[in-house]
Amino acid sequence: MKRLFCILGFVCVIASPALAGTLLTGQVGATGPASGDLTGNYPNPSVGNVMITDAKLATETGNTVKGNPYFGSASPIPMALTSCASATQALQYTLGATLSPGAFSCVTFGTAATQNTGVSGANLGLLNAGLTFSGADTFSNSLALTGITALGSNGAATRVCVLTSTNVLYKCGPNTAKGSVTAPTGTSSMAQVMAGLGSTITFTPASSGQVQIVLTPQSCSNTSNADGAQFQIGYGSGPAPHNQDLATSAGITTAGPTIKLVNPTTAGSIKFPCNLTLNLLGLTVGTAYWFDIAFNIVTAGTANMDAVYYTINEQ
Repeated sequence: MKRLFCILGFVCVIASPALAGTLLTGQVGATGPASGDLTGNYPNPSVGNVMITDAKLATETGNTVKGNPYFGSASPIPMALTSCASATQALQYTLGATLSPGAFSCVTFGTAATQNTGVSGANLGLLNAGLTFSGADTFSNSLALTGITALGSNGAATRVCVLTSTNVLYKCGPNTAKGSVTAPTGTSSMAQVMAGLGSTITFTPASSGQVQIVLTPQSCSNTSNADGAQFQIGYGSGPAPHNQDLATSAGITTAGPTIKLVNPTTAGSIKFPCNLTLNLLGLTVGTAYWFDIAFNIVTAGTANMDAVYYTINEQ
């Protein structure tokens, strides 16, 4: 049976007692178990697990993701991604920044991605086919590095690129040098003097500092009958000595065996074979060294040597 129900005399409805109670108290809505994408019971159901799929999400503009870019908890927001327009560019993240669009920038690589341009603008020299640097490349900014280890073909860390205190990067791996120098002026000094080859014969260790030096004049001789001459390797890391400079001068070290030749009593200027070898340990990596021959007569005549061939190998 339907009746007339009123509240405070202002609002009246004609309905069954149960419906009138619902309408007049504001409790309008469904009751009972929820279905479809919802779970629980009306009037307060919740969204069921895995019910919101990609197809049901609202669309966003291009290069946009929705998430929380802040360090603390926060509601997700749309974020536009930084876009790099070139295949030779890559995204760079700013350390310590929140994951906002401003935290990323595009870094450009050089030709074929073999020349790497850093933020400072310093360039790293192109690599050749042997994966070694083609020369000494200087960095314009200060880098707190003492060495960069690279893997050899067998996977062992045998090749090293050395960054010196002056920020000069030398080619990877043990260094080598070879060449020749024209015959120096001879000497009539009984004290050891330098031949003056050091301005040409130079070497910079690049990995171990363990070096073998071989200096081979085409021949060695003395012009005086029954007299002789002596020859020994000298080296240093400062300015190279000149021809006839005393081997005892500051900055010069003589080392290794001394070759001594003596003419027969009836002849002079006999050309003797002459081969000087020196093995050194502990040379400073990245430091340039010069190598020379110290020579002298025994008592008379003039000591000479022909063109000098040299080979220097780092072990």
